[in-house]
Amino acid sequence: MPSATATPAERAAISQTIVTAPPIAPELHWLIERMVSRAIYAPTARPEFCIVNEYLRPHGISAHVENFRFGEPVCSLTLGSGDFMRFHELAAPHDGSVRSGAAAKAPRTGKRVDVWLPSG
Repeated sequence: MPSATATPAERAAISQTIVTAPPIAPELHWLIERMVSRAIYAPTARPEFCIVNEYLRPHGISAHVENFRFGEPVCSLTLGSGDFMRFHELAAPHDGSVRSGAAAKAPRTGKRVDVWLPSG
């Protein structure tokens, strides 16, 4: 990710750089198998990326748009205590990142849904 102070040229250069992530840790293979067994992912299209975040109250993640290059589905697993995740329907595809703050300005249809994510 480019820094918040990166110039447009620096941002363009960074967006062209491909960073290879390490394989998903073997400790998470059971979880992938569970998602495949429940048809969240097809056996031939298993997840290739995993991001682990820890949020301590009162902090959370700000509005953002998932990187469409990751494809679908994007899954979330909540550990610890449950919480709500708010989804806004966008009027059109948008590439708003958390760091730029652009996602908060993405055109929305007005439809919003709060989904309770229980622990586990």
